[in-house]
Amino acid sequence: MTATGQLLDVFRGVGRELQALGLVYPGAGNMSVWTPEAVIITAEGARLHDLGPDDLSPIRRSTIAPARHPAQDAPIHRAVYVVSGARAVMHTHPPHAAALSTIRETLTPEDHESRFVLGLVPVIRSRRSMIDNIAEALTVNVAVMVAGHGAYVRGESLHDCLRLSATLEASARLVWLRASLRPNES
Repeated sequence: MTATGQLLDVFRGVGRELQALGLVYPGAGNMSVWTPEAVIITAEGARLHDLGPDDLSPIRRSTIAPARHPAQDAPIHRAVYVVSGARAVMHTHPPHAAALSTIRETLTPEDHESRFVLGLVPVIRSRRSMIDNIAEALTVNVAVMVAGHGAYVRGESLHDCLRLSATLEASARLVWLRASLRPNES
């Protein structure tokens, strides 16, 4: 199997897990990896749980256009690679974390493991300079939320990003469940 085939297999496996965990829905979310030749990112509108060979779009350091348009978040991914040294970036739509991000300035995990893995997760509200805001937040944090929208995480691999994304949603779900037990506290 070629390196490209192995990379597609990794993207496919992670994409299936993301959908199974409810972190993306068909056509939403994106993920990328840094390689010496290019940033490989999922194409715009790609169904992450059912990726084909044409669903990966290389962003090379040249003027040659890719066969398929990369995800609209490609500038965010590139900026994160430039400032953070990440080797993989992922954008998901974790429902509990997204809901909590509408009423909080940071997501603070209440469970020990999530606190250890994620630390504090800042929430970005401003739509101005969104690319810079996300990239800057990911220089210090492994995850960031865009209020009411979704999460961006950075890691050493797509599997690392998957673990971080799943941890973020599990933590948010726990916060949500605890809040339902204490309805008068926010």
